[in-house]
Amino acid sequence: MINLAKERNQNEKIDYKVLAMEDINELKDKYDLVVSSLAIHYIKDFDKLLNEVYELLNDNGYFIFSQEHPIETATILNEECHGKDNIDIGNKNYFLISDYNINGKRIVDWHNCKVIKYHRNFSNIINSIIKSGFQIEEIVEPIPNSKILNLKPKYKNQFDRPYFIFIKLIKK
Repeated sequence: MINLAKERNQNEKIDYKVLAMEDINELKDKYDLVVSSLAIHYIKDFDKLLNEVYELLNDNGYFIFSQEHPIETATILNEECHGKDNIDIGNKNYFLISDYNINGKRIVDWHNCKVIKYHRNFSNIINSIIKSGFQIEEIVEPIPNSKILNLKPKYKNQFDRPYFIFIKLIKK
């Protein structure tokens, strides 16, 4: 993805870095923008990450990130309920959600691999952002448009349960 970004967005003012999120404190430069796509839910210490990104940014710099929606990461699955995260009643699909207010580690099966994620409810996410000094500019819980629904009708369920959340922060 970095090679593609460099190819499509060549500019002497853009400096692309590939580095584990846990190691960003190694960076010594200041930046106007830090972007993270669908990776935040894999980081154990969200507060530490926010503080380190804050320190990396110039004043009025942005941190824009997406992550799995807290509703998506909430349920602590066990063998008994594996694969039973929804139920059809009539013409409607209902999602089963539990453990929402139990923040912490989740182990999920993704393509026959065990993956570690970290669930944070909205209070945890928002309060961590406030404590770090960032200001929230925008939060989006995306829903599919008609073009996407025509291509992938199953995405209609995103009207009932958002899969992702996008957050735009600014350092003031």
